[in-house]
Amino acid sequence: MQSKFVAWVSLILAVVGLVLFARRVILWRMRQAATPKAAPLETPPLAELTPDHRILVISNGEQFGPFTRAEVLSMLQAGRIAPDAMCWEPGAVDWIPVKTLAAA
Repeated sequence: MQSKFVAWVSLILAVVGLVLFARRVILWRMRQAATPKAAPLETPPLAELTPDHRILVISNGEQFGPFTRAEVLSMLQAGRIAPDAMCWEPGAVDWIPVKTLAAA
């Protein structure tokens, strides 16, 4: 009789644990869905490109550009790209954070 009681208590505790876990997952997904996403960056049409359009940007895992330095700084100020987004221009050894472009 006692082993049946222990089995039932164990089953109830397992179900409660699964319910709490599912609740936590649902709340996490709701928070993820509610987080505002930045507007996608758009590459200028080829006809509008000038020799000043040299900077490439990687934001949210996607590469965009080329942009002028002024365009990149404008997007940074407007919050369209994060300060830790990476950028590259010809002659650079490696990709650098956009915030260093603003400091230069």
